Amino acid sequence: MFGFPDALCGLLLLSRRPKSPSEGDRGRQADAIAQFWAQKLAENRHILDLLEAGTFTVGGRPVLDAETLGEVRQWATRRVAECEGFCRKFCSGGHEGAVVQVWGGD
Repeated sequence: MFGFPDALCGLLLLSRRPKSPSEGDRGRQADAIAQFWAQKLAENRHILDLLEAGTFTVGGRPVLDAETLGEVRQWATRRVAECEGFCRKFCSGGHEGAVVQVWGGD
């Protein structure tokens, strides 16, 4: 091919491959994102469960201040709602069942 050695020609062709991720890569990325948000949802629901049970602690010490407990409850409730929204967004396309199991079936 115009005096190019065959090996060099092959290298030039390899460098012209498309840079976009394959469908498999996108699927794995979507699964990782869905798993991340499912885990965050579970963590924030756990915080709410601890608050309801009266066993929420910071640094191993119980939080007795009602104002602080109220702020944490408000924050955790907001985070649960945000995580649920992200899970709905990123868990479409057949991933919902697996994420619902992680959430506890809600």
